[in-house]
Amino acid sequence: MKSKRSSVHARLLLGTLLVLTLLGLTATSQAQTIAGGQIVGVVQDPTGAVIPGAQVVVRNVATGMERTLTTSEVGRYQALNLRSGEYEVTVEQSGFATMRHTGIVLEVGSTATVNITLQVAATAEVITVMEDAAIIEPDRTAYTITVSQISVENLPINGRRWENFVLLTPTVAPDGDFGLVSYRGISGLYNNNMVDGADNNQAFFSEARGRTRTSYTMSQAAIKEFQVGISNYTAEFGRAAGGTVNAVTKSGGNALHGEAFYYIRDDSFNAQEPINKAQGFEQLKDRRQQFGFSVGGPVKQDKVFWFLNYDQQHRNFPGLAVDDRNRRDSAGRLFIDPNFALTEFCDFDDVGAGDLALGQARCQGARDALLSELGPFNRKGLNNVALGKLDFNINEKHTLGGQYNYHKWRSPNGIQTQDRTNDTPLANGFDAVRSDTVLIRLTSLTSASTVNEFRFQYARDFESQVPNAPGPSVLHNSQFDIDGGGMRNFLPREAFPDEDRYQWMDNFSLIRGNHLLKVGGDVNHVRERMVNLFAGGGVFDYRSFEAFAMDVPLAGLPQTPDGSFTGRHYRDFEQAFDLATGGIGVIKFTTTDWNFYVQDTWKIHPSVTLNLGLRYEFTDLPQPDQSIFSPPSPAFASLPANL
Repeated sequence: MKSKRSSVHARLLLGTLLVLTLLGLTATSQAQTIAGGQIVGVVQDPTGAVIPGAQVVVRNVATGMERTLTTSEVGRYQALNLRSGEYEVTVEQSGFATMRHTGIVLEVGSTATVNITLQVAATAEVITVMEDAAIIEPDRTAYTITVSQISVENLPINGRRWENFVLLTPTVAPDGDFGLVSYRGISGLYNNNMVDGADNNQAFFSEARGRTRTSYTMSQAAIKEFQVGISNYTAEFGRAAGGTVNAVTKSGGNALHGEAFYYIRDDSFNAQEPINKAQGFEQLKDRRQQFGFSVGGPVKQDKVFWFLNYDQQHRNFPGLAVDDRNRRDSAGRLFIDPNFALTEFCDFDDVGAGDLALGQARCQGARDALLSELGPFNRKGLNNVALGKLDFNINEKHTLGGQYNYHKWRSPNGIQTQDRTNDTPLANGFDAVRSDTVLIRLTSLTSASTVNEFRFQYARDFESQVPNAPGPSVLHNSQFDIDGGGMRNFLPREAFPDEDRYQWMDNFSLIRGNHLLKVGGDVNHVRERMVNLFAGGGVFDYRSFEAFAMDVPLAGLPQTPDGSFTGRHYRDFEQAFDLATGGIGVIKFTTTDWNFYVQDTWKIHPSVTLNLGLRYEFTDLPQPDQSIFSPPSPAFASLPANL
């Protein structure tokens, strides 16, 4: 049934695209370009009359790559799918002086409109015009903001996570305390993050690759600029109910260029955390160091270029395990008093079963056992990223590029990241993330009026969490706000997830008269592997601290006055079992996204542009398997009776 349904969707999709392609030649969206931009304009004489047949040469200053065009019958030229950077435009026509416009800065996703007026000249003459004004985009309908290279390189940012610059744009705000951002009040799980035109998301958690657990997966020194789409994006952009981030990385050019950096943030430069200071704790030794370099240049002038970036962050950020519930002094400040009355949280008679001395001793022993786990604990964050990139101008019609981004994050005791926690280090663990991204892209000018872009991406996102202690974990309900220790119920996460993404993208652009038609799409195939068994280590749940104290093994202290054992005192015990995959909770599944669009910019009049577009998206989701416990497994018959 599944294959038949997919076949029907495919036929409907192909038919829809064919109809839209035919209709698009007569009436069809604003050309907002992924991972690049375009330069358009009209060539006219001093009287304002358009000049058809003029030769227009668009040249990238950094690489020397040239695009030669001819103005249409209405004097219009369009240079599509250009990588961001500085350009110059030269126009020649018999009987007119050659006009050269320089200093044109093209940003990602932008359309630079450069209208040129040629001056009549009887002899060969070249007139150079320096562009010193901001590029105006009169045809833009999308609400977007560009974070320029100047901003990325010069604005201060805590931690140097480049995506956080989106908070500079209107309607964008933090979403919760874990690093997500919200556009127009929409959940941060509905955004789309792209780098160099390829998907930079993790499918399972619907966040950017690597999620917010790691410092960053790509160096700020490797990001050139990015465009933030807030609303009204064109049909070329999709899979986002919130906002989009469209970033491009730096590339090499004919000139050797680079940078090196070292940043340090140390506790000696900071004031002490006020609550810790009020409670009498010494200032924690917090130090963050970040260093690296980026450099790019030519392998062969005007032909082959390379770029290399390396970035490393070494952070020591110890945490503090405390009991903060109801512990306040006369001024209302939180504090820890190791001698507070045991009666605040423990009923001695219940613990000692009638023997007050035994109850006090057991309660004291249980309290001391947990208090011994409080205080500062070591925690580190180690992050390494590297990007290698190669660009090849094959000829005037074809350019080829390839890149690889490496990322590795390790954080001992980094599962719990807050400064203060009531989880003892036994409930913490080792946090790890590894991501790899390979991207290949080919741009082809199949004719003077057509351009095709093809991209292929393979990306892996592997995340795991290893606990410090084995299960079971212990929960108790009391004023003593410290978990009883042991592995947390969501651990271990051997792979959560281990994700492989294969993406094929193609965008075709066609200029026909006053129309710029774009048709394209991408196929995203994701393979997920999860290794996690929730509550697999078991969870003891006590109704009170007294019940917990009666079960804590304390040397020299019996459970009851006569030394006999009176049974378990926990309220319930929960544990999950996996009888199908070796007891570790392995799940594998795949998803495939099919995304297609058609859009056109129709220049009805020099001052009127009609933008239309249509996008189709379909996600092929896995179907649930039949439960392996139907009928119930006989293995449950062997569980211990005292559970």
